Amino acid sequence: MRLELILTSEEDIRLPQHYKHHLMGFLYHQLLPADVADFVHNKGFCHGAQSFPMMCLSNVLVKGRKDSEGLNFGKSLRIMVSSGIDPLMEFIAEKEGADLNFHCNQVTIKECNLSYAVISGEKIHAQTLSPIVSERSFPGSEGRRTYFRPEEEDFSQIIYGNLIKKYEVLHGSYDYMGAPVTLKPLGRTHQYIDYVKNLVVKGEKGEFTIQGDPRLLQIGYDNGFGSRNPQGFGMVELIQ
Repeated sequence: MRLELILTSEEDIRLPQHYKHHLMGFLYHQLLPADVADFVHNKGFCHGAQSFPMMCLSNVLVKGRKDSEGLNFGKSLRIMVSSGIDPLMEFIAEKEGADLNFHCNQVTIKECNLSYAVISGEKIHAQTLSPIVSERSFPGSEGRRTYFRPEEEDFSQIIYGNLIKKYEVLHGSYDYMGAPVTLKPLGRTHQYIDYVKNLVVKGEKGEFTIQGDPRLLQIGYDNGFGSRNPQGFGMVELIQ
């Protein structure tokens, strides 16, 4: 399930240039009930030693104007939130009409528009709504991470492994014997560099052809491709 949220305010909505942390805070502290947010953020849906929130956020889908306080989005903006776990989306849908706090802004959820997409084929064309992150950390490296670009083999391999784990969280053992999921750029992609809690995060923006098991493509569409999905990474929309 996917929701488009239209936020409005009587004053201009202003956010810092690096707003991902505040976007995630809006999800956990304003859109979800406290007990649900605590579970999703602090425990998640477990796969061995890893846990997955199974939620995904877009960027703010309105271009902000830079000013002395960061980005000014005017009196209305749009974001998307998605999950393969429908009850999580139903909690958010109940917020339609609510007055909430988004960073230092008082906003109203003016509209909450629901959509579904069913993926049945082994190939989709997709546009990123938030950058796709493919990363690997190294034990004992004090948090050092390597981020991969689409032209590197590890880019698709890591995302493929991530999708399998998300699938197994929801459906149990994965037994597909076909080709792995691959993401190939449709034209030129752009590396997006942002800061989340003072951590440098690198992701890819652009259009992709994504091929593989339709079940995993559905998992990626619903819950995000790659990592850091509830921080505002890995959401795509389907294009012709």
